[in-house]
Amino acid sequence: NDEARAQLERAIALNAENHEAWYLLGFVLGDAGRHEEAREATKRAIKLNPALSKAQANLALSPSAERYVDAAERAGSRAAPMEVAPEAALTHYNLGLAFRKKGYHAEALGEYRLALQRGEDRDLVQQAMAEVYLLGRDAASALPLYDELLQRAPQSPRLWNERGVALHQSGDYRAARESYARSTQCDPAYALARNNLGVADYHSGEPEAAARAFQSALEANPSFIKARLNQALLHFKAKQLQRSIEAYRQVLAVEGEHPV
Repeated sequence: NDEARAQLERAIALNAENHEAWYLLGFVLGDAGRHEEAREATKRAIKLNPALSKAQANLALSPSAERYVDAAERAGSRAAPMEVAPEAALTHYNLGLAFRKKGYHAEALGEYRLALQRGEDRDLVQQAMAEVYLLGRDAASALPLYDELLQRAPQSPRLWNERGVALHQSGDYRAARESYARSTQCDPAYALARNNLGVADYHSGEPEAAARAFQSALEANPSFIKARLNQALLHFKAKQLQRSIEAYRQVLAVEGEHPV
């Protein structure tokens, strides 16, 4: 900690507007027990860059060989974004989020393991770990965490959806569909889960069920671009070209420069 603090203070001396240095200094000070100084450093970082106050958890199904499973955003879901917690008691959890935001997944997992050892919030940490495993397509490691989390929070639409993603990644489309369906039962307006259900239906060889799921996602959130693109692609594969064109036009009406 002392060496890290010295390096960060040197970076700040070279550039007092270096928000990343201030942000990391907050973690280092918090880990060293200097909590008041840690809070001040974190506040300075967030003042310089307000985006640091949130670390979005944009989970998704990764593209398949046909690029049919989109890297879906959380648009339209009611799941709250994962927020960086200011309390010093969540030092390693917060540092894990910072590493994840930079794409350093192994380092993030290391911090989450330390967080569990230090007694930080178990639900927050385990869900964060499970999501990193999903991003690395390690469904075998993610599933036990989701099963444990759902024992404590069986009505969480987000957890059921992400459990479905893990099953989907492992190729168990039937079980994935069941998890997505549970998610929509917990929150009927959760458009992301309805979209993912449609993808699982399609991969299970049931395009008609997929079409119904995409339509229900759009009814829950008409501006959900990913579901609209999936619907357009489904029409295209069925050689329903006019319907496909109309769906793409609706996408362009919302996002006129969409590259797809």
